[in-house]
Amino acid sequence: MTKKTSTPSTAPHLGSILASHIAKNKVSQASLARALGIAPTAIIGYKKAASMQTKTLWRISRLLKHNFFMDIALLLPDTFSSSTNIFEARDQEIETLKRRIEILEAEKAVLLESRR
Repeated sequence: MTKKTSTPSTAPHLGSILASHIAKNKVSQASLARALGIAPTAIIGYKKAASMQTKTLWRISRLLKHNFFMDIALLLPDTFSSSTNIFEARDQEIETLKRRIEILEAEKAVLLESRR
């Protein structure tokens, strides 16, 4: 899921997010219900619900090995603060690669000059 350019003024519909993931990944609602220890009809209810308890979403995330919390977080603007920058390692790697590219381009220029 990627960042949205505009942030919805209302909370995201968690049931829709869950339903979309279940459909996209062909998750068996019956097996998910069994793993959660609930009736299969409860999954239908979750998919229709605008919100759900954090504990429930946490359990579903763990069972499906999908970070629904990140899906929600990506709907917020980049300007919002967070206690952790989960992209810090990636950002550092990007900066390192940019410096490496600059060095390689300089080396290439020197090699091309020396051939003349």
